[in-house]
Amino acid sequence: MNMDPNCVRALQALVPEIPGSDLNDIFLIRSRIADLNPSNLENLRDLALLGITYERFEVASPAIDKLEHTNTSPLAVLELRARLAAAQNDFADAGQQAQLLVQKDPANPVGRLIWLLAQLKLGNPANRQKAEGYLEDLLKVEPLKLEALRGLRQSALAHHEIARAKEFSESIVKNPFARFDDWLNHAEILFQEKPERLPELLQELTIHAQSDPQALASIAMWLRKNGQTDRIAAWADECLALRNNPVIAQMIRADTLVYQKAWPQLSSFLEPLNWGKVEFYRLALLARALREQNELFSKTWNAATTEAIKSSSSALQLDKMMASWEGWEEQREEFLWLMERRDLANLRWALSSLTTFYQSKKNTAGLLRVSEELYRAYPSNELVQNNLAFYSLLLNTRQERSERIIDALYVAHAQAPEIASTFSLAMIRKQDFKRALEVLEKLPPDLRSSPAIAPYYAIALAANGRVDEARKLKDGIDQSQLLPEEKQLLQF
Repeated sequence: MNMDPNCVRALQALVPEIPGSDLNDIFLIRSRIADLNPSNLENLRDLALLGITYERFEVASPAIDKLEHTNTSPLAVLELRARLAAAQNDFADAGQQAQLLVQKDPANPVGRLIWLLAQLKLGNPANRQKAEGYLEDLLKVEPLKLEALRGLRQSALAHHEIARAKEFSESIVKNPFARFDDWLNHAEILFQEKPERLPELLQELTIHAQSDPQALASIAMWLRKNGQTDRIAAWADECLALRNNPVIAQMIRADTLVYQKAWPQLSSFLEPLNWGKVEFYRLALLARALREQNELFSKTWNAATTEAIKSSSSALQLDKMMASWEGWEEQREEFLWLMERRDLANLRWALSSLTTFYQSKKNTAGLLRVSEELYRAYPSNELVQNNLAFYSLLLNTRQERSERIIDALYVAHAQAPEIASTFSLAMIRKQDFKRALEVLEKLPPDLRSSPAIAPYYAIALAANGRVDEARKLKDGIDQSQLLPEEKQLLQF
């Protein structure tokens, strides 16, 4: 998210005291301040916001966890969790967190912003006009302006409105807090408009990358995506940052061999190297190259995971790599559960990745397992409680606990769509179809036809004899997005 005024104050307070300090120093010192004086909640909040702003999620997540176990307002913690999920591009979770935040605090601008960004990101066309109108209003709110511009740019690109996207993008890169991915998005827009500008754009991106390995690797991936693979080697030779850091150049060379599926050449290239702090990356690529050649890879892979779990940032990067590799689902699932068991700092992101993984596989038992772990860690979190009850009810397990949880949630939040749908599922499981229908018909008509509610509304309609309405609603449901147990309930 955009730089919060508290972040600015934190940086202003720290940087003058440490001449020549870099961002790692700032995080280290702020972490130590927070550890030495845990009663000062402002330190923890500053640390969380700094971590979110600079995408240091291994710093932000534990800071938010610590705040949750203090007397910090639950709304403040919920807002931070929504910010963190959005910064991690987990817009399914960000949207849920933000919706709950807005239900409890309708005037909260950050909650509304993140919820609307999630709708745009998740491709909900019905909300586009409303979302864009609200985002345009937020352009007048300076702390939220940058994120509003990003949302408007994303919406314009999704609808192939290149001129509008360019206008928003130009405003974004003029902002002093623009990130490298903002510059990369801007270069993509300009390249699509005028491909002949590539040399100029490449030079500008290299300057903004500032020798950051991930940013430089992103440039190589961007060139490849746009059919400029042959230009990568020449760019790498010209790039001073790459000449001064051979590991980055080797990473880009290895990445090119992966793209070309040149597995024997890749394993030969990687074998004699050592990449120091990013050794896990070399070992992971080598393990993949060996596996693709039907050679033994387990020892190399175990060495890669041993290196990666030494830091959350390395573990996150390895997870992203596996997510893009076909046929590595088993290794990824095993790795994420390994990270989840390590400590609280890794629990949240590991379980978030597992949620996305199990959702893609339509694995309800896996989603319940994740929900159980989250409930152990955050028993008072109402979103966690609702998910636990929902997946338990779908699988017809621990009904008494599920009903107790959802009964209490529904009393407190009867108008929350996700809670209403879980409560209606509880009534369906009890075969109290009349109550299930009454609960859902208290929601606005547009919500009753939304993907999260429509399946249960259709079931309740059919069970109450309104079969024609139920079938019409059922015909509009994208069943490819449903879990197996939901499909089974819809068989009428």
